[in-house]
Order: sequence, then structure tokens, then C-alpha cells
Amino acid sequence: MAAAASRASARNPECLAPRMAVRTNPFWRYSLRLYRLPGVAPACLALQERLGLDVNVLLFCLWAASRGHRLPANTMTLAAGLSLMWSTHVVRPLRHMRRFLKPLSLPALRRDVAKVELAAERVEQDLLVRLAPKLPARKKDAADGAGLAADNIAAYLRRGRMPAKAGDVRHLKAILSVAFPGSALDGLARRLR
Repeated sequence: MAAAASRASARNPECLAPRMAVRTNPFWRYSLRLYRLPGVAPACLALQERLGLDVNVLLFCLWAASRGHRLPANTMTLAAGLSLMWSTHVVRPLRHMRRFLKPLSLPALRRDVAKVELAAERVEQDLLVRLAPKLPARKKDAADGAGLAADNIAAYLRRGRMPAKAGDVRHLKAILSVAFPGSALDGLARRLR
């Protein structure tokens, strides 16, 4: 039975996710849409490498702002703690394994590890969305959303003791410009440092 479950999870990593309807997670849908837009993935990965931030928490900050919400301090504390625990014990070991396998001639195994890593990212997002304020989306303009996002991101960076340097702010502004097109970002740089 356990062997069959292991084989099933290797073929379908979605079965590893909590029973919460993963496919209905609006945060996951938002993240997939945003991450695929030009410039977002490279900027997110650069911030992950330079600052050590969790891209899922960055996306959580953006998603909450897109719904018109500034994340409360206790939510940011919980999100940062969850992220640290999940990244340390689940995602980073999978990422290290995937990277270790890259130069080896084991493409099928690397592909399977990548699928499980993505499933782990989805689980983290399912956990994060449970922390979101239970409030409906609010009507706002792009400038409001960008400002809320900058505040959410700044709170996350402060909690993680991740001071953003000029290059980091450029990456964050690039992401904000895609997430909130048409918003003026000049005044946001000070908020992100």
C-alpha cells in the first residue's frame, strides 16, 4: 500500500498537497499568472538568491495588495515563520537535490524532483492563503495596489532582516510595474529599503 502511494505521488505530486482544494486557491492562480509575465521570474529569482527571500511570501504580499489589503503585522510574522520552516525543511532540500542532479545524466529523476518541488511550493501557498485576512477583494486603483504591495513587501523584508540594496529595489520595482501596470513607482523605492 505504501509503495503504491509512493508511486502515485511520484506520478502525481498534487496528491501530496493538503486536502484543501488546491486548484481553487486564488493565490496560486494569481502567482502562476504573474510569474509567467515578462521579467517577473528572473527578478524573483535574483531576489531569492541575493536576499534569501521566499518567492512565495513575496507573491503573497503582492496578491494581498492586489485584493486591496495591507497585511497585518501578525499575519506577516506568521507568514515569515511558516516560510522559514517550510523552506528549511522541505523546499530548499528539494531545490538542492534538483540542482545537484543538473550536471548528472539523470534527466528523468531531476524532472521528478522538480515536480515534487513544485508540489511543495503549492502546499506552501495553500498554507499561506489560510493566513490571509478573510476579507473580500476591495476596489482600488493600480497606485493603491502598488503602495499596499510595497508596504507588505517592506514589512516582510524588515521581519526577515533583509535590507534591500539599490539593485534589489530595481528588481522589486520591475515586479511591481508588471503586477500593477500604470502605477507610479518613483516614491515607492524609499518604502522598500
